[in-house]
Amino acid sequence: MLIQFSKNWWVLLVNGIIALLLGLFAVFSPQDTLVTLAKYFGFLVIVAGVILGIGVVIRMQKKEPYNWLLIEAIIIIILGAIILLYTEQTLMIFAIIIGIWAITMGILQFMILASIKDEIENKSIILINAIITLAFGIALFFNPFAGMKIFTILIGIAALIMGVMMIMVAFNVKKIQEDN
Repeated sequence: MLIQFSKNWWVLLVNGIIALLLGLFAVFSPQDTLVTLAKYFGFLVIVAGVILGIGVVIRMQKKEPYNWLLIEAIIIIILGAIILLYTEQTLMIFAIIIGIWAITMGILQFMILASIKDEIENKSIILINAIITLAFGIALFFNPFAGMKIFTILIGIAALIMGVMMIMVAFNVKKIQEDN
């Protein structure tokens, strides 16, 4: 199994390079990366809607019910188009929704902290998490793009680390192949 896997070491290498590139773009150009990823997502949503539309045509040909599938396909295509045409506004709405969720979670964590018994160890971890979650939510709610840029940079750092690790694994797997 390992020998079979080692023949395709280059797949890990390519994925590692892609992760590195994503990481570099996300760290050094977070706003452009965020908009590009959102547009890509919008395109994928449209493709999903078109695929559902093909399913509608197939169901029509087979004389099967298709009304709800047609409605779903139309809505998905429209949502994808909105994401593509109004990318920054869509990102802002998304960031505000995440901000509201994070604020809610931060408040809930404070409520949990206030209600738990003193005997529980590591209450400070809950407090720190509640503060970070609340601060993140407030930042996203009041300044959505700054919060999303920070989030994109963090994703970029993770992608850089993952890319380096995948490249290292690829060369280790290649060495295993060469040794056998």
